[in-house]
Amino acid sequence: MKSTNNKNLFSKEDLNKWYLEVIKKSEVFLHDDIKGFFYFDWYGLKIWERIKIILSDIFEENQIREIKTPLFFQKSELEQEKNHFSGFSPEVFELSYKNHQLILRPTSEILFLKYFKKKLFSYKDLPFIAGQWGNVFRKEKNNKAFLRNNEFFWYEGHGVFENQTEVQKNIAFLNNLFYSFFNDILFLPFIFGNKTENEKFFGALETFTFEVLLPDNQWLQATTVHNLGTNFSKNFSFKLPDKSNQFFYPWTNSFGISTRIIGGLIMSHGDENGLVLPSEIAVFQVCFVIYWKFLDEKKIKSFLDEWKYKLKHIFHLRFIFNSQKVDPFWFLKDCIIKGVCLFVEIGRKEFEEKFFTFFTRTNFKKEKINISNANKNFFWTNLSLLNASIKAKQDNFLKKNLKEPSSIDEFNNFLKDKTSFFIYVNLKSLKDHHVFEKKINSFDLSIRAISSMNVEKKCFFSQEKATHIIYIGRAY
Repeated sequence: MKSTNNKNLFSKEDLNKWYLEVIKKSEVFLHDDIKGFFYFDWYGLKIWERIKIILSDIFEENQIREIKTPLFFQKSELEQEKNHFSGFSPEVFELSYKNHQLILRPTSEILFLKYFKKKLFSYKDLPFIAGQWGNVFRKEKNNKAFLRNNEFFWYEGHGVFENQTEVQKNIAFLNNLFYSFFNDILFLPFIFGNKTENEKFFGALETFTFEVLLPDNQWLQATTVHNLGTNFSKNFSFKLPDKSNQFFYPWTNSFGISTRIIGGLIMSHGDENGLVLPSEIAVFQVCFVIYWKFLDEKKIKSFLDEWKYKLKHIFHLRFIFNSQKVDPFWFLKDCIIKGVCLFVEIGRKEFEEKFFTFFTRTNFKKEKINISNANKNFFWTNLSLLNASIKAKQDNFLKKNLKEPSSIDEFNNFLKDKTSFFIYVNLKSLKDHHVFEKKINSFDLSIRAISSMNVEKKCFFSQEKATHIIYIGRAY
């Protein structure tokens, strides 16, 4: 922490140990006594609230209605889904209530289909899209804070459409929305593409995925968008009358983002001093560190009241000040651990000579600015610089750590070493996709995504013109 003693607070040599220390010290996450469950600590919940605010505003602007479904559904309804979709076998939590065998929702396709059947009565009601912020429960064999838990929080959205064209139009909108969210707000090192037939969501015609490459060289499936076709409508006998009063099975889709993304943010952006958060996600964008014992109490209180008003109502920033009871050095350290973006220090010299000492979370070099020049542009420019440094770091990380093999031998070595890599392919010339994917899976790796491309490249195997990029690696 260069601003005080040049000593880092946490070592990243052991990434897992670093991660567990940081999420605890930053008051983001605490483990429960029951394996796989956790306490969402206040600061972690605040980060999740920031994500919710940003996405909820976009959803509302685009007529995506927010609802709440029950937490349970009947086991017989899950059996109905299992029978319809071969291989679908989720590990779920069950309980009994008044002679009913109930399931704690692992996902909510069943509940939303039941809701749509009660809500929609004609093609005139379409398109209709709804979603909910809530929690779901899944039995996980391997648990890791945020990344794999038996209970987690998420947003799950579902849409109902008259035909294939309408559902595809909505999927394109959702993919663009999440692409912008990952690229322009979260600044995560991610790829986007389709899942293979083996990896896609059960019952879906196709699944689109956003995958984040983490520092331990594993992929985090961060967001998915599914085209469910008419499969779920048929399975649950959901029909609506069309213009000719003939009944049809509506097309449906689903999409979601979960608290896994918080784990991805922390692991991707965090450093030896704790959290590093992009300004839109940060709980506090500005931290004012006041060295009270060197200041005239009456004068500084009046000065701070004026600045609190400016920051909130004129500059529209989220901020925090230390009170007289809080040691400024402890406060500064805590705010650095928690990933506050911009730091402003006020001591006797600053107050008397009317300047601020400031630095950002990604650049601890202290600078000075005359208080009269500390306007809205000053604050937002420094936040933009912080964001730019975060994005540049992650762009470089992805470029450096996502490898491309230059030969078959190197391809095979990447498989053995469980390296994250990509290859250009011509899917038509890759005759047996299943055999190829089975070989990948035999190394405990998987095809994370298949992306279309708009650059001239040759197929890794056939030397024909490539049509797609295949991304391969380990997944959480």
